[in-house]
Amino acid sequence: MNQLHKANVIGTINFTLPGGRERKSREVTQNAKVAKLTLLPSSHREDLPKVVINGILLEEFDVPLGETPISWMFLTTLPVDTTEQIQWIIELYLARWGIEMFF
Repeated sequence: MNQLHKANVIGTINFTLPGGRERKSREVTQNAKVAKLTLLPSSHREDLPKVVINGILLEEFDVPLGETPISWMFLTTLPVDTTEQIQWIIELYLARWGIEMFF
């Protein structure tokens, strides 16, 4: 995953982080980095193929005073060539988060 940390920032992502049990809703701005990552098979199963996936690293900057920075890493086979595609992946994640909070 070191490749993600070394990757160049490809854009900035903005979204509203929903409130939680002990957290108020707030606006978040993150830098987005993307890298192709190769997953190697276990040494016990060398007959399996390598798998190439997209890694996304999102790191918040300009964090409000008293807040913990939001840093997320996503591994996906979805395309991540534009910030719009990354924004869509975040929206999918936030929708899932809302469902989990409901239940």
